[in-house]
Amino acid sequence: LARAFVRRYQKLAHDPDLPEVLPFYAYYSACVRGKVEAFLLDIEATQAKWEEMLFATLDKGNWDLVFAVTQQTDHTAHMFYRLLDKHHPAYDPNLAKNPRFRDAILHAYQRADQVIERIRRDYLADGRTILLVVSDHGFNSFRKSVNVNRWLINHGYMTLKLPAGQGTATLKTS
Repeated sequence: LARAFVRRYQKLAHDPDLPEVLPFYAYYSACVRGKVEAFLLDIEATQAKWEEMLFATLDKGNWDLVFAVTQQTDHTAHMFYRLLDKHHPAYDPNLAKNPRFRDAILHAYQRADQVIERIRRDYLADGRTILLVVSDHGFNSFRKSVNVNRWLINHGYMTLKLPAGQGTATLKTS
């Protein structure tokens, strides 16, 4: 059923590259279904591979700029913040009792801190190299969202393109 859905979506979206990017988002399946153990295994493996690639790049030493983005902290918070908020609609007291899940966000940030410390210790000794650590947002309990594209379309600020010769389309709000 999932493969049929992807093929149908790929055809409707005119996106031939969709099957190539889906494996990258595999952990979302675990997130949507609440499969927390599978999620943790995947995010830990992904983070380990990311660290391996980052340090291999830094070890080459012939770089002027290295830009690295980890999503471990963000994705872990999206999955587990609900366990820190007893009033969250998706709060699960059984999962919250398990320190592996309850403390997953803390551990993600501790691992990020270890990576930053290793970079500072092993690659910034010259005193001239600059390290910037940035975030695209903070985190808090999450109960509502806004689909900006939907809002732009519904208010006439954006249209969807159809294949050549078929004009434009708008999303229905009902």
